[in-house]
Amino acid sequence: IDLRTDTKDTNQDYILHLDRRVTEAQCGESYDAGSGKTTITLPYTIQSGVTMQAFTRGSGAITEITVSDATAGGNTLKLTGNYSSEEYFIGESYTMTYTFPLSPMYDDDGANLSGRTVYRVGVLDYEETRAFTVTVNNAQGTTYSYEFSSDTPDEGQFRFPIRSRNKNATISITNATALPSKINAGEFEIEYENRAR
Repeated sequence: IDLRTDTKDTNQDYILHLDRRVTEAQCGESYDAGSGKTTITLPYTIQSGVTMQAFTRGSGAITEITVSDATAGGNTLKLTGNYSSEEYFIGESYTMTYTFPLSPMYDDDGANLSGRTVYRVGVLDYEETRAFTVTVNNAQGTTYSYEFSSDTPDEGQFRFPIRSRNKNATISITNATALPSKINAGEFEIEYENRAR
C-alpha cells in the first residue's frame, strides 16, 4: 500500500481506486478472435461476492472495459476486445460510504433542546473529485439521491436539499465507482423552532 500523498497514476490526474489492483504486467493474456474476447489470468483467486472491473490505462483517457466470466474460486476472467498487447488495470470494485451524524440542538449547558430541528440544505466542499452520490433518507422514510459526476477531477461545492427533521433521518455520501472522490467538509443549514411553554 502506497501511503504517500498526492500520488497519481501514470499520465493521469488521479488514482483509479480498485481493491487488489493489478496491471497487465502481473497477468497473462490470450485473445480468441472467434469470441472477440481476451482471457486474463490473474495472479490471485477471485473471491466470492466481489465484482471485478477493468479499465484501460496509459497515455489516453481511462475507460472501463466490459468484464465477463469472472468466477469465484478461479483466477481467470474475460475482457471484451483484444487486450493481449494493451495496458490495463483490473481489480475488485468497492463502495466508499460516509454517513453524517445528525445531532440534536444543545443549549449552552449541553442540555438537549426540546424544540423542532429541521435540516434544510446540505453543502459539500470537494476537490480532485469525479463522482459521488448523496443519499437523503428523510424522517418519513422517503429516500432521495443526488449525483455528482465530472469528466475530469473537479473542485467546488455541491448543494443538495434535505428538508427533514433530524430524528430518524440519514444523510450519506457514497462512491461505488473506481473514480476519485475527496470530500473536505460538509455543512448544513438548520432551522430550529423552540417549543412553546
